[in-house]
Amino acid sequence: MSLFGIVPMARSLPFIMALTGLLAACATKPDLYYIEQGKINDVVREVLSSQQEAVRNPSKLEALREYESYILKHFAYKDELKAEALHRLGDLYMKMEDAIYRRRAGAYAAEQDRAAGTGKTLPPVKPAARPKVDHTRSIAVYEQLLKLYPTRPANDGALYQLAKGYYESQQIEKAIVMMERLLKNFPKSSYRSEASFRLGEFYFEAGLFKEAAAAYEAAQGKKDDPTLVEIVRYKLGWTYFQLEDFPRASELFLAMIDQRAIQDRSGKKRLDLNAYTERDAALLKEVVAASLLAIDYQGGPAHLAAHFKKTGHREYEELLYR
Repeated sequence: MSLFGIVPMARSLPFIMALTGLLAACATKPDLYYIEQGKINDVVREVLSSQQEAVRNPSKLEALREYESYILKHFAYKDELKAEALHRLGDLYMKMEDAIYRRRAGAYAAEQDRAAGTGKTLPPVKPAARPKVDHTRSIAVYEQLLKLYPTRPANDGALYQLAKGYYESQQIEKAIVMMERLLKNFPKSSYRSEASFRLGEFYFEAGLFKEAAAAYEAAQGKKDDPTLVEIVRYKLGWTYFQLEDFPRASELFLAMIDQRAIQDRSGKKRLDLNAYTERDAALLKEVVAASLLAIDYQGGPAHLAAHFKKTGHREYEELLYR
């Protein structure tokens, strides 16, 4: 059975006929390549006009399956267009799979809340299975794309998405292989920083801290994403801590504290946890605790005093000493 269920063909027939017709035109008129490419983009936008609608509208899902079947059989001489169509198809499936999972997870959470809020003693029943994301279709399409066009210049996006699909499907080793392949074959890819960070996460969870440190270091290049920069620095600090490189760990943690400190009108930097969101305050507390733990391994207060003598006095020093 299909991932999206069985759909009566009649409901999707008009849309499929229109889609098949324009794809057939692409396959027989090379001189209209760019015109037909635009038409395919229009079809894709129509299929994905609303993710919620796409999830609930079987005709669009059936049309997408017809789209997949057709492009795999045609465009034999038009490699670029077929590759683009496959890549777009994989992205569409990935979006729909994510939307389906979110809808099911939301329904599951609501059901759990209702069960917990009854306050009644009910006979034991088999609990409902927690939903799992199913990337079967998108994985298959990305794998086909990479098999047919292994040297395609735009494959970095496909590799990143395929790694995500593998990871969320608990195929961790395959996800690592895809990330390593992306970084090796596309050193200037816009996905490089995020891929390096994900690779660092894989290595860290596996206890391969030297490899994790190298990956996190490589992930620091994306300066235009402050959230990623901060979480990379935090994970890199803990990686160096695990490697017992306490000086590097404490420097990273203290730099995070200094960056988060609020500067008043006099230019003094203070730490006021009430000035942060609950999430940011929680992270800052973790960073403070981690920095003090790393400092403790280096001599405690004496090391902290030496640090601030070198970098300059901060108003929040007293908080750290306490």
